[in-house]
Amino acid sequence: MYMKVKKTVVVAKVLSRNAHHFDLELLGPRQVQACLANDTGAIDGLVQTIRAGHKGEAHLTMGGRRLAVRPLAAGCRATRRLVDHFLYEALRLPVPISPFTISDETPT
Repeated sequence: MYMKVKKTVVVAKVLSRNAHHFDLELLGPRQVQACLANDTGAIDGLVQTIRAGHKGEAHLTMGGRRLAVRPLAAGCRATRRLVDHFLYEALRLPVPISPFTISDETPT
């Protein structure tokens, strides 16, 4: 349970960093968990995607470990759900329709 809460705190901090630009409340771990309905796959994917992004910025090489397609796809879908809910819906704006879908399959 501790690891799950710690991961959610990381996600909430990243997503809430710029909330003040829209006069919205900062996101907390409970809000992220509730929005994602405690979907551990979505939360884990989101955390792995954020961590991979941070490593990519901090280091010129990622090393031997790459982010797998499934966690990346889960993280992308979770990000979209959070942005739709905590930004567009919170501002009472229509949620834009995505021109693409995010698949768990590796492109060939």
